[in-house]
Amino acid sequence: MAALSHDLPEREEEFNFGDSDMDSSEKYYSVCEVSGLLGWSVDTIRRLVDRGFMEALVIPQKPGHRKRVYRSMRIAKSEVERCIRALRTGKKGGR
Repeated sequence: MAALSHDLPEREEEFNFGDSDMDSSEKYYSVCEVSGLLGWSVDTIRRLVDRGFMEALVIPQKPGHRKRVYRSMRIAKSEVERCIRALRTGKKGGR
């Protein structure tokens, strides 16, 4: 089956996620999925990421004319597990 050229990005930069430590074999969850797993609100999960308690990969968005900036995040399964362990032991960061 031939690759369709119109399905591929025109610029190489669209594939570049920067210097991330992203492991392609690891499962990544959206903020909504993590909130469902932990039973917390989406706002709480975003707050944990913003305060540095949980690390997330922020997916770059195309520049546009929106007034509101939307951040799409993915959180690694290992990071969710680390956060759960840290909460159980009472340590901030849990590393």
